[in-house]
Amino acid sequence: MKAKKRLIGPMIFLLGLVQVLGGAEVKPLTLEKALSLGEEANYELKMAKLRLDNARLDYEKNKATNQLAVSRYADLQREKNLLEAQAGYEQTRNQVLLAIAQTYLEIGKVNREKLLRSKAVEYEAQLLQDLDAQVELGYKTRIELLKQENEYHSARLALRKTEDQHNQLLRNLEAQIGVAPGELQVALEECTTPTGWSLSLEESRALARQNSLNLRSLDLGVELAELDWERGQVGPLSAWEANKLENNLKLARLARERALADLDTSVVKQYATVRQKEEELAINRTHLLTVQTNYKKIQQQQAVGLINRTDRIAAEVELLQAEYQALVTVSAFLLEKWKLQQLLGLELEGN
Repeated sequence: MKAKKRLIGPMIFLLGLVQVLGGAEVKPLTLEKALSLGEEANYELKMAKLRLDNARLDYEKNKATNQLAVSRYADLQREKNLLEAQAGYEQTRNQVLLAIAQTYLEIGKVNREKLLRSKAVEYEAQLLQDLDAQVELGYKTRIELLKQENEYHSARLALRKTEDQHNQLLRNLEAQIGVAPGELQVALEECTTPTGWSLSLEESRALARQNSLNLRSLDLGVELAELDWERGQVGPLSAWEANKLENNLKLARLARERALADLDTSVVKQYATVRQKEEELAINRTHLLTVQTNYKKIQQQQAVGLINRTDRIAAEVELLQAEYQALVTVSAFLLEKWKLQQLLGLELEGN
């Protein structure tokens, strides 16, 4: 993995988000494109970018103004101010991109849930039809039929709620990427499963330290405090002034040590979360394979007349449930993986 590399690799699925203009051809909008549009459209990010541009302009102006007066202290202060601005921008950018990516994943999950809910409605409708026939023959009671009618209507209500949730998520994504309301609809293409986390814990910690703008800024703060303290040693200072400079130096060092410890703790915690999600992925894949194998047997049994249509639909529901759960597990892994990538100063990578 390379720091700040813009690449969205193959995922378990690819959400195609399309602008619908009459009967226009469906044009998938990849996650990479959604993130790019979000960067261009988000107001907070635009403002953060302008603040960073101003900080860079100030840096160049001060550098040019003081180029004749060589001062290590002034150079360090300029660099520190610029790093702080860069860190603020990156923090805002990471929050914006992660929010877009999370919405993108949620749409995929809800889209898959719609398929599951739709099949569940079909199953409950088939049960209702079968039960109605049995009531007519006197094998079942009207009370049992009424209960099944309630199950059917509950399934339809659940489907409607999922459709409403799906539409709301689309509206949310439209706002996040700057698309006019009502211009997005979702398509889903399933691709490969995501790869696991390739870096060791120590490699992850080292990369986080290397790419941390906050740590670099605090390093400069320590250097500035050291210069202040050194200058105080050669000048006539009162005891309280000398003590204050020494305390400032200690504070700068402690702030750097605390930031480093906090960063290490965050990386270790997030690393453990990603590894846990990887284990859940493996378990879920095994379960999905079992359900897929069972469904193939059900299809074969129906082909030779060993089971009826109702049993086959029940098996389809079970398969869709397993596929939905697989997508939920993959989405959870990707979200935690993206959090770790950002913590290490990397761009979001899908696979």
